[in-house]
Amino acid sequence: MSIGIVNKDKWKENHTMWKNLTQKERTGKLTLVIGRGILFVIGIIFYLFYT
Repeated sequence: MSIGIVNKDKWKENHTMWKNLTQKERTGKLTLVIGRGILFVIGIIFYLFYT
């Protein structure tokens, strides 16, 4: 995490705007975000259920 903060000035050059992505890249990123969200919610449910 400290490496990321040290290289904060490089964030802008590696950042791609959503509107500049191709349709395939948008679909892939959206799928990853939704998948991670679902896994997170399932994890919380299991945690609450088994504790």
